[in-house]
Amino acid sequence: MTETRGVSVRADRDATVWSLRLVWIFAIATFLLSALFDYPIFGPKPLSDLGGIYMWLVMWCPGIVALALVFLRKWTFPELGLTTVGGVHLAWGFLLPLAMVLPVWAFAASAGFCRIIPSAINGHALSILALLPAALGRALGEEIGWRGFLFPHLRLRFSFAAASLVTGFIWALWHYAVIVQGGYLDAARLPLSAALVLFTVGMVGESFVYCWLREDSGSLWPVVVIHGFGNWFTQRVMGAVVQPTPVTSLVVGEMSIGCAVMGVILAFLFWKGAKRMEEVNG
Repeated sequence: MTETRGVSVRADRDATVWSLRLVWIFAIATFLLSALFDYPIFGPKPLSDLGGIYMWLVMWCPGIVALALVFLRKWTFPELGLTTVGGVHLAWGFLLPLAMVLPVWAFAASAGFCRIIPSAINGHALSILALLPAALGRALGEEIGWRGFLFPHLRLRFSFAAASLVTGFIWALWHYAVIVQGGYLDAARLPLSAALVLFTVGMVGESFVYCWLREDSGSLWPVVVIHGFGNWFTQRVMGAVVQPTPVTSLVVGEMSIGCAVMGVILAFLFWKGAKRMEEVNG
């Protein structure tokens, strides 16, 4: 086994030869499987629009493909990062989304682009909290694929920055079908080309954070936490306490200028941090 600061992947000759092939196989299979839910193949609109079980299924497509490839290649759960907890990195998984989101929202509120009303959550706190396990469960499906399988195989061949960049781009590209078909409300308020660019920059920046957690902890669970908790916090908590204006989505949200700027900052900071650690470890 080769261990790259916590990310363990088989380093025998067979695994090295297969690493990039498996990346292609994983990406193509994930996009094809997801197409069953993201495109109107079985009716007038995509199945993912119906929500419920279909939303779970589409978010588990990356994980299902990854698990199938692990089974076919006779690899193990440790290589996906599922058998180690992640220690203190689990706490980072809860704290980092707050550090990534709150400054942007605070700026938006102080500049008058929205209003934040904390009291709006009164009476809804328990129902909002009850949605967190589902958010973590859906995030697990995605992350088994993206950071459990894809990133470690790219990391076997490439630097942290390159592996994080490619993982983030594929992750963003996977969402394009839903965005193009209007599944993201923020996209309806922007020209499609601008929405896709801003979304991609933001997602790639987040990927550097997620990949750093995966590599530094050697575990997938902190990444599941940051993904699931981050989605829950921005969509459920902030969604409940923020009173938007017509320009809010231009400043905050997944397809906003604020998200893209934060993505660039995060990519730089975590690239520098990973590079510094590599230098320290020789």
